[in-house]
Amino acid sequence: RSVGSDGQHHSYESSSDPRKIEKHDFVQAIARAIDEAYDQHKFNALVIVAPARSIGEFRSVASENLKKSVWREVPKEFANLSDSELRQHLLPILQSPQH
Repeated sequence: RSVGSDGQHHSYESSSDPRKIEKHDFVQAIARAIDEAYDQHKFNALVIVAPARSIGEFRSVASENLKKSVWREVPKEFANLSDSELRQHLLPILQSPQH
C-alpha cells in the first residue's frame, strides 16, 4: 500500500514499471472525472465495468460519495468486444436483480 499526497492509503503499490504507473494514473483520472460528474448531479448510480484489479484500484482512489453511488461492479475485461457483443454481455447482468 502507498500513501497518496492527500494522506489517504491506496492499494496501488509503488512501482517503477511505466505500464503500471500509466494504468494507475489512468484510473485516477477516470475517478476524478466521474467524481466531478457526480458532484454536478449528472448521474445517480454508477455501474463499473473493468478488470477486477482496476475496480480495486478505482475503489482505492474514488471519493466516499462516489463509492456510495456504485450500483453494480462487473469485474470483466470487455475492451476488445464490439458494441453488439458488449450489449449481449452486459444487458443480462444489468437487468438481473442485485444480490
